[in-house]
Amino acid sequence: MNTNVFLISNASYNNLSKEAGLGVIDMHTNRSYQFGLQNIKSINDAKMHALIRSVKIAMKLNYRNVVFFSSVHSPKIFLYIIYVILVHCVEKLNCPIKTNPVTIID
Repeated sequence: MNTNVFLISNASYNNLSKEAGLGVIDMHTNRSYQFGLQNIKSINDAKMHALIRSVKIAMKLNYRNVVFFSSVHSPKIFLYIIYVILVHCVEKLNCPIKTNPVTIID
């Protein structure tokens, strides 16, 4: 059985400057990633970008069995993340499609 990898993402947002600070923590390696973005519309937009960054980090490191922690609560964002993962899998042609039950915790 493979060990789960936990990635935690979050963001902060300045409403006046429209800038956001994004952070991702890889609990497997204890490494943290920080990013800054400009022209962000809202805190929800910033948190979406942080979650997308965590997915990209997992893909770059070829992680399997990844658990993503985020405070994003939008079903649209969840579907977008699934889309990003599937597009990556098709491009690499090396991702087995496997279904597992997903529980969204509020």
